[in-house]
Formats: sequence, C-alpha cells, structure tokens
Amino acid sequence: MKRLIKYVPLHFLVFLILGICLQFYYEIWQYGFLKLSVVFGVFLVLNILNIKKQLTTITSFLIYFFIGVSVTFLNDSRNYKNHYSNFNKEEEQVLLKITKVLKPGNYYQKYIAEIIGLNQHKTRGEVLLNVQKDTIDLRFSIDDQLYVKPIFKELIPPLNPYQFNYKSYLAKQGIYHQIFIEKEQYQISNLVETSVAGFAEKIRNNIITSLEKEVLVMMSWL
Repeated sequence: MKRLIKYVPLHFLVFLILGICLQFYYEIWQYGFLKLSVVFGVFLVLNILNIKKQLTTITSFLIYFFIGVSVTFLNDSRNYKNHYSNFNKEEEQVLLKITKVLKPGNYYQKYIAEIIGLNQHKTRGEVLLNVQKDTIDLRFSIDDQLYVKPIFKELIPPLNPYQFNYKSYLAKQGIYHQIFIEKEQYQISNLVETSVAGFAEKIRNNIITSLEKEVLVMMSWL
C-alpha cells in the first residue's frame, strides 16, 4: 500500500480524474477557451523552467488537473457559441440529423439527433428525439434529416431514489433536452449525407434482412 501511495503516476491520475469530475459536476471553469489556454500555458512554462523541485511538483499536478478540466470543457458542446441553446428556439425551424437509433418505447420511437441547423444558423448539440408511433410504423435511420418546429423540454429525473437516472446518463453524453413530435409535425429533408455510422447501419440491416430470409426459407423446408 505504501508503494502504491508513493507511485507518482498514480498522483497524476488522481488530479486528472479530479479535474474531470469537478468540471463535469460543478462546472468550475466558465471563462472560455482562451483564458483556459493561458492558465494552462502559465503552469506549463513554470514546469519547464524547473525553478524549484517543490514548485515543479505542484505545477505538474496542476497541469494534469487542468488537462482533466480542459478535456471536459472542450467536450461540452454548450460551451460553444453555436450551441442550439444560445439561439431563440421559439417558432424556429430546426434541422435535425439522426445520429443513433434507440430502443423504442411503448408510444414513441426514440433517437439521438444532432441539431445541425436553426433557421439560417449552423448549430451543434444533440437531443433525445421522441417520434410518436403510428399505424405506418415509419422508422428513421442514421443520417436521416428532418425539419421540425419543436418544443425543447428538460429531461425528466428519476421519480424513485433508486431508479436508474436516465437524465444523468444522457448528460454524460452531452444531451440535456428532449423533443416530442407527431407524424404531422415533421418534414423529411431531401439532403443526403452518409456518415461512417450510417454506412455501417445499412450493412448491418442488409445482413439482418438476409439472415431473416434464410431462416424463413429453412423453416419452409421443415
């Protein structure tokens, strides 16, 4: 145990994790990218100068701490000026792009969608998209794009103390709002942009379809 405590890389890891946790849960840094770079650069210069051993140790710990803060800050899309939350979203036409297909609920098909446009503004940020089921049972695929006029709603926290916290789970993925739409509340865009994830999903769906056909053929022989 004493050897583990004296193991220097472990100390760096602790400060790295501390920086990540404090920034994620308490958002201790809210002063922008430039000031964060300046602070990080000051600690880095002090470390390189190597004036005193104790100062070098302290600045090394602070560097790893701010690495954790920086990574979390950079990965939080809300810190960017073009995040959808920084625009007036009332009565606006929003362009969504499906990035992930989730397991459907009892009444809604569920997706993760990126908000790539809000009127004439290019935006970023993802939401939980809930599309009401209908008799046609239309399902969207990755890379499908939709025009909607949504109402952004906060994610609902768990009602019971020991229930799975889906709100916290989505927050760790940078998702803080959800949208509910019905059949007549969206329009499918003609824009086509194929991503690696979308291409992989098409291959997967083709394989599943082929296997289902093979199973049906085999069952017909029995």
